[in-house]
Amino acid sequence: MVAAVGGKPEAADEETAHRAAVALGGLWLSSGPSAPWHTPGQPGVTVRAYVDLRRAPLAGGSFDPCAA
Repeated sequence: MVAAVGGKPEAADEETAHRAAVALGGLWLSSGPSAPWHTPGQPGVTVRAYVDLRRAPLAGGSFDPCAA
């Protein structure tokens, strides 16, 4: 399961968090996922991805801002 908290996907494991951030990058211009990190005392991992939600979703998606 993936939850977006404060714009950051949180997931039970690194692979799930990475796939969630990549999926967002398939819809909108994105920076791609950051390295995952663990918050002490909290379950799971968090990754950060900057996503341009101001634009309409892309037909093919791209991590490259110049491709839009």
